[in-house]
Amino acid sequence: MKVKKVVILGGGISGLACDFFLNAQENINVIGFEKNSYFGGHAHSWSENGNFWDEGPHVFFGLKNDVEPFFDFSNDSEINATVLNFADGNWINQPVYVNLVDLPKHEGELLKNSLINAPAQSINSKPNFSNYKNWLIDTYGKSYAEKFPVRYNEKYWRSDLSFLSTDWIDSRMFKPSIDQILDGFETRQQLHYINKFRYPVGNGYSSYFKKAIFQSRIRSDTEVKKINLKAKTIENNSGTFEYDFLINTIPLKTFISLCTDVPAHVLEATKNLKHTSMLVINLKFSGIVDPFFHWAYIHDSDLLSTRVTNYSNLNRSYDHKIKKNSDISETRIQVEVYESITQPFHDSHSDIAKKVVEELKSIGIIPKNTNVDWSTQYAFMANVVFNLERNSSLGVIYEYLETFGLSREQNEFSANLKNSEIDLFLTGNIFLVGRFAQWNYYWTHDCVKRARIVVNQIINQVKD
Repeated sequence: MKVKKVVILGGGISGLACDFFLNAQENINVIGFEKNSYFGGHAHSWSENGNFWDEGPHVFFGLKNDVEPFFDFSNDSEINATVLNFADGNWINQPVYVNLVDLPKHEGELLKNSLINAPAQSINSKPNFSNYKNWLIDTYGKSYAEKFPVRYNEKYWRSDLSFLSTDWIDSRMFKPSIDQILDGFETRQQLHYINKFRYPVGNGYSSYFKKAIFQSRIRSDTEVKKINLKAKTIENNSGTFEYDFLINTIPLKTFISLCTDVPAHVLEATKNLKHTSMLVINLKFSGIVDPFFHWAYIHDSDLLSTRVTNYSNLNRSYDHKIKKNSDISETRIQVEVYESITQPFHDSHSDIAKKVVEELKSIGIIPKNTNVDWSTQYAFMANVVFNLERNSSLGVIYEYLETFGLSREQNEFSANLKNSEIDLFLTGNIFLVGRFAQWNYYWTHDCVKRARIVVNQIINQVKD
């Protein structure tokens, strides 16, 4: 039987997973290319002065059997998640709409009325879900929406929410019942979709797949220069490589830009694929953070900080006995700050870091007179922006790639990988895998699941 050549573009978690699941296939020869000197992509971890950090915080909250054996869970722990929100001087448990008890009574009353009278709560109403901003207002009521999700999402997406779609939401945004809202006005509730999570002990997130990195056939420091879809060749600084199957995990915009002789209308479509960029500020200081949280969402529009993750807590759950008497003498937190093409940073990265330190001191996360060590890491592509043009633009790109063997599938624009898709039969010889390759909202476990789907279909085709 003839040996088939598989080329993998990208050594992030999606590329590594494809390589891992193709391992030990006798009739498949795999080679891959990663432009960076490290593997893991956005799930990359590194050590800095003896401390580990991730390129943006990651925790695992999927099903273990979805990612095993690619993920090695032999040295991690399962933690009860404590997730908080900060808004206008108040700390509120997550989700806010079922924890109004944490707000001053008069404010909680106003927001309760907004929630229970929201158009989406009425069986006779016809909510306006034409864009994300309308979805938020009609789902949660104007007062609540403007106080919490609109403010936060404008910081997170760095876009006008009126120009974003709603097809990415699914279970990520919870619609509370009236009873849940009323109960949360009297007592705290844990109704967040992440109640428990897992994280490696003593190492960063990428230690979950360090074995896959060790045995990977993907070459680092090897940047693709040209892709000839007609000739089925990949050119880089090492030479020209032929393929029978091509797995792309690099950003779709980048992939198209590297392809030869792409029609102008396809190149134009890639301009509508929007994304945010992220600056993470890694902070280290003496003492502990009170209140206890694993991560917290910062809603105030005048604060740069968007999400704050307490790395010192990622391997321990809240214990009311462990507060200021904790044996933790040093705290490490990571802060995310976002920008986009339409809403770029106006300060240098170092100036942003200094402002973040001062604002965290002002809201009590960092003690006022504490010395803080900090460093920054920048990710040009952080999150896919689900603008209204995304689906039509992807349709143009997919139609073009289909002429060269792209596997087309049902629900290919969906931002949610359903379990039912595991049995989907894919044909063709070009596959897209991962968040930016598919311009999607995949979590890390989604990327691994998708890799397994694609690999199984390649194996099936080789057998046939």
